[in-house]
Amino acid sequence: MKPLIRFTTLAILCVVHSLFAQTFFKINPPTILSTNTVRLTLSGASTNFAYIIYSSSNPYAGWVSQVTGAVGQLSFDVDRRTDSIVFYRAALIGYESSVAFTNAAYVVSEAGTSVSINVVRSGALTNTVSADYRTVDGSAVSTNDYRGTNGTLTFPANTAVKTITIPIANDTLVESNQSFMVVLFNPQGRVQLGALTNTTVTILDNDQGGVISFSATSYTVTEAGANATITLTRSGGSASGVTVDFITTDGSATAGLDYSNATCTVSFAANETSKTVLVPIRNDSLDEPNETVLLSLSNPTGGASLGTPNTATLTITDDDVAGVINFSAASYSTNENAGAARITVTRSGGSASGVTVDFATQDGTATASSDDQTSAGTLTFGSNIMSQTFTIPLLDDTLPEGDETVLLKLSNTTGGATLGSISNAVLRIIDDESSVSFTNTSYTVSEAGPSISINVVRSGALTTTVSVDYSTWDYTAFSPADYRGTNGTLTFPPNTAFKTITIPIVNDTLMEPSQAFGVSLENPQGGVQLGTLTDVFVTIQDNDSPPPGRLYGSIDSYFGDWSFGIVGEDFSYTQSAMRYEYNSLGQVSRQYGTIFTVLTGHTYSFDAYFTYNSFGRVQSVQLTMSGGILNPSTQTITF
Repeated sequence: MKPLIRFTTLAILCVVHSLFAQTFFKINPPTILSTNTVRLTLSGASTNFAYIIYSSSNPYAGWVSQVTGAVGQLSFDVDRRTDSIVFYRAALIGYESSVAFTNAAYVVSEAGTSVSINVVRSGALTNTVSADYRTVDGSAVSTNDYRGTNGTLTFPANTAVKTITIPIANDTLVESNQSFMVVLFNPQGRVQLGALTNTTVTILDNDQGGVISFSATSYTVTEAGANATITLTRSGGSASGVTVDFITTDGSATAGLDYSNATCTVSFAANETSKTVLVPIRNDSLDEPNETVLLSLSNPTGGASLGTPNTATLTITDDDVAGVINFSAASYSTNENAGAARITVTRSGGSASGVTVDFATQDGTATASSDDQTSAGTLTFGSNIMSQTFTIPLLDDTLPEGDETVLLKLSNTTGGATLGSISNAVLRIIDDESSVSFTNTSYTVSEAGPSISINVVRSGALTTTVSVDYSTWDYTAFSPADYRGTNGTLTFPPNTAFKTITIPIVNDTLMEPSQAFGVSLENPQGGVQLGTLTDVFVTIQDNDSPPPGRLYGSIDSYFGDWSFGIVGEDFSYTQSAMRYEYNSLGQVSRQYGTIFTVLTGHTYSFDAYFTYNSFGRVQSVQLTMSGGILNPSTQTITF
């Protein structure tokens, strides 16, 4: 390295040699400040370091550092009052090197553990220099986003590059890219700051909020469950600080009655990919359809977005059963003088609340206002109530009318209940007056008999012996040709309610229509009265068949369809040759010709005359046939 100073002869004028330029300065007359201090001033000097060469009688002459350029002072380590000092040339030397950042900006991922900032020393590297540095917050904040750092970089001789290492904080928040600065200042040791004394570090965010959705489009919970568990899922991100609003709204279910409103804000911490929300369920006692709660997500924050599905349905399945409503029995009985009859209605197979059923009475053989009072209303079944009752007021009359009945009916169930098999019942009112009566208004018996049994019932009080006479009488049937006329007395001992009259039937061989005769009750004895049915008809149905060869026919009086046949003949397959005559209305008035029975090989002559009703349908047929197996061979019938 060439010398910085060229020695010349004593002169007031000095020459400045530096690495960069050569400048001449004038040394002004010195001022002695003390025994070891001399003040020197240089005309036109800057604030660089000055080196001044001087000589004296003292052998300790040499280089003396001057801290200031334009005005400075020399200090000696000994008292130099006796020395003569000659100042030679003064050289003002510029800085030999500078320090600066290598880059104006740096970019680092948030995932990076640190960022390395290079500082370079330029120029002469012959001596040791240093510079201080510090970090300055920008949008990035120390501790939260990076670790703030300060210190001193020392460059030994021949060292050109130093590195500042700044730790980066990897948080879990979704945020914009953030930055901070690093600043160089306070250079030391004949070094100055270069052009880049500031550099910006940008931290690239690496967090994602993700996509939030329901785990399913539908959820189901039983009404008995305390809570419905709803799962929210997050995909494509795991940042912290993520929230989403969870909202419940009424579908067919009603908040406060069927469930509790569970609207809330759900927070996702770092690395949480699912969250559960509990919707409280209210277990009522009503039998009702399954009900629904509408679920939705909204207002995602922290960089998250909504995925699909972001709406869902929660179905609350009902666990209440209303049950089946029945009368407790198909029949009830009560004494006429009981005042009222209590009827029980039961429920089975369910115990829900809010169940009702209507009841009503109808006349059977008993008449409202004469034997009982009409009763109707609605029975209500609360939760776990399994039976209810209603009463029917009774009227205690003095008529010997026998036992009577009231019809009971259930209808119009509500609350999910259904009617069972006993939705109709009968209340029997036991008469407290005694009477005797036939049980039926009429009887039918075949001529083949051999007898008919007629039932007589005693109603009311059965505590004493009573009797009644009976007798038969002819109507279209005649005794003794068709039946054996009978008369007598029926005696009812105590606690005997039924007696039977047996009448023999005569089985003749005549073809004849059904015939009838009558039976009557009379002359009651022992405090008993005659009931409502004191006369009855008995119809005897003829059981005699027509002989072979007998012609017969029939007509449907409504449709006008007619048919005929011959006992013993087979008309399944026939061949016929017919001619027709018509009346003025174009209706067939006569049909005549021959019929041949294919299966039996018989030939019949056929001649039929027709009359019609006002609707144009056949009203009567007069049919004459002869031949074949007819016996007699020619027969005429009208039907």
